[in-house]
Amino acid sequence: MAINHRKCAKEIFDCLGGKENIVSITHCATRLRLVVAEYDKVNMEHMEKVDGIKGIFRNNGQIQLIIGTGSVEKVYEEFLKINKHALVNKKTILEKMMQLLGNIFIPIVPAIVAAGLMMGCLDVLQTVSTTFAGSDWYEAKATASIILDNTNILEFFVTPVGNGRHTKLQIQLDEFPARPNKTTKIEVIAAFL
Repeated sequence: MAINHRKCAKEIFDCLGGKENIVSITHCATRLRLVVAEYDKVNMEHMEKVDGIKGIFRNNGQIQLIIGTGSVEKVYEEFLKINKHALVNKKTILEKMMQLLGNIFIPIVPAIVAAGLMMGCLDVLQTVSTTFAGSDWYEAKATASIILDNTNILEFFVTPVGNGRHTKLQIQLDEFPARPNKTTKIEVIAAFL
């Protein structure tokens, strides 16, 4: 639902206790930031009911009115038209450029994040599928390098997909000559036949 920016600015102005109570006004991407001389003069009960204000809180001597992206600038401009004497914190060129970039990119941040997550997930799936399955599942193979440790038996545990039970596979290595511990390296390749 679109808000009436002029009405919102007028109601905010009326809640602040007169133009002499307004020290300064500025805004960021989503909030209208007000500094007042005397906080007790501000009618917070009425301000909470103003159409267009989504939330209010005080921080570092400021009253921050959460209005939302896009609408806050329009309410700010209308407020300045109503109160021509308000002290405005002038923005530098860098701050104006950052504000412009924020206004452009803030609405599309969720889409950028979602696209990045989807790309990451697809990359992981592609890497896993090509690493373990080749171009087709039946081309799957795995290679392991093993350094022998005073043994002449290799044991493997194979768990078929969807089965959940593993099978123990033993390979007897009687053909190897006797060698010192941890000096024999063999490579085992497992593949579908």
